Amino acid sequence: SYFLRLGRIAESEVASQEESYIITITREGKLTVFEKYATRKEARHRLKSLVEEKARKDTPLHAAVLHAAARGEAEEFKKWIASQYNCAELWIGEASPVVAIHLSPDSLGIAFYNE
Repeated sequence: SYFLRLGRIAESEVASQEESYIITITREGKLTVFEKYATRKEARHRLKSLVEEKARKDTPLHAAVLHAAARGEAEEFKKWIASQYNCAELWIGEASPVVAIHLSPDSLGIAFYNE
């Protein structure tokens, strides 16, 4: 995986040397491996589930869909969020080179909070 090659995770954390899709959580500036998936589709589905678990529908949502060379997927994710939540603010941003270097190409993420 890209994280393994960059030294972001230990070899023991990866089941095999094959490609894996990783969901990370950033807290206090530290990137933490949260979950790993065998397919991109599974990882994207879980990302939606995490939003559903944490975001509330009873108050306005402020959200940013972030991507590294995955504009099409970011647009799809934005449409999904807009259809599910009362968004006070919803935009797409490209991850900065500093952030993108620590993720894999074609990464997708979301930052959000409720009022």
